[in-house]
Amino acid sequence: MPHTQSQILKALKNVARFSALTEVGFVATRLGGLTNLVYRVDIDAEFGSEKLIVRFAGEGTNECIDRHVELHNARAAETAGISAPVIWADPDTGVMISRLIENIITLSPQLFKSRAGAVGRVGKCLAKLHGSKSDFQFHFDPVVTTNSYVTILAKKM
Repeated sequence: MPHTQSQILKALKNVARFSALTEVGFVATRLGGLTNLVYRVDIDAEFGSEKLIVRFAGEGTNECIDRHVELHNARAAETAGISAPVIWADPDTGVMISRLIENIITLSPQLFKSRAGAVGRVGKCLAKLHGSKSDFQFHFDPVVTTNSYVTILAKKM
């Protein structure tokens, strides 16, 4: 379910510099996202002229994604210099506000294959991350992850 302007404003007001922001002080545009509801938010000049991403957890995703680990890893990626700065987040609800990276494109499998240099750019980012002092939490094991998803789905049936 898309979020209303008032829900986005409520999230933004968790950031002190947006305490005076009103519903008419920004424009929100829904972006893509597989598991989350993602909005580009352009703050008017009167309130600081910022460009942000406001992300709401998709329905049921908090059962599959440890948002505390996700926030830790987002900050680690930021420290490594390969991700946008996190401005505010609530891992209990999955709401996250970060800076917008202009002209960024979320790579789908098709775009990953077709965009010139995509593989090399991803490789450079991964090398930078692995070479950083950033400490990631969580080890991805596809078998364990798949089994946990099956367990979650079985409880819903």
